[in-house]
Amino acid sequence: MSRSRRSLAFAQLHLTTHRTWMKRVMMFVLVTAVYAVAAILTLRFGKVEGSASPLWPPTGIGLAALVLLGWDMAPAIFFGSMLAGAATNAISMSLLGISFANLLEGLAGYCLLLLVGNFSPGLRRVRDVSMLLLLGAIGGGLVGATVGTATMYFTGRIASAVVFENWLAWWVGDALGVMVVGSAVMVLASHPKTKVLRKHYVELATIAVLLMSSSYIVFARSTGFMRPVSYVVFACVVWSALRFQQLGAVLAGMCATAVAVGAALVHLESSLTVPLLE
Repeated sequence: MSRSRRSLAFAQLHLTTHRTWMKRVMMFVLVTAVYAVAAILTLRFGKVEGSASPLWPPTGIGLAALVLLGWDMAPAIFFGSMLAGAATNAISMSLLGISFANLLEGLAGYCLLLLVGNFSPGLRRVRDVSMLLLLGAIGGGLVGATVGTATMYFTGRIASAVVFENWLAWWVGDALGVMVVGSAVMVLASHPKTKVLRKHYVELATIAVLLMSSSYIVFARSTGFMRPVSYVVFACVVWSALRFQQLGAVLAGMCATAVAVGAALVHLESSLTVPLLE
């Protein structure tokens, strides 16, 4: 009888292990696909000729995947970068180097957050937001921008005269990707059961309309009302944060940033060289 119980326990453990392994594989494939699609869309629609992307969402997606799912999702960043590069350009040494830079960037930000410790992806404390900004966005972005720009330079993709400009654009775009997209993914994943009452629908709609319209006037239109309307954008973000806490703050910030980046992509004319995966 004891032998049959041990056999049953072993079978149950094997089944549980198999299911867990399959779930991790599915999550790995999902992260790779989401990263690649985000990179492809940004490369095709999120940049202007002669300018680096002002916002690079894949960096935020990669760091969020590491924080939420663990370090074994790191190779998904590399493969996602490779897939995006192969879909938009031929495979080359620069593509391998940039994909490796993206991998190092995600691991650097993740390790820095782990070293300091007690980081909550729900961003419920000011300390969590500060850690994400200083360690995940700025710290990790420094690694990715440095390795990636060096790869572009030594493979002959950029001239020495524009190395610093490309490095700075790369760093800022990745940092914004972490703070805008990465924070939104972390907060949404940390609040899966948050419900919005029906009585809040009108309030949410009002915030959304005011935020999007005022952001459009401020960032996409040059009118005499631009300065006073800019306070409406700030007021809507604060309103959303106070009423709906972290979810409201990150979603309002992402909406305003999307409008600002969209306007920049329409109007911005820069002399920066466009990196392959940045």
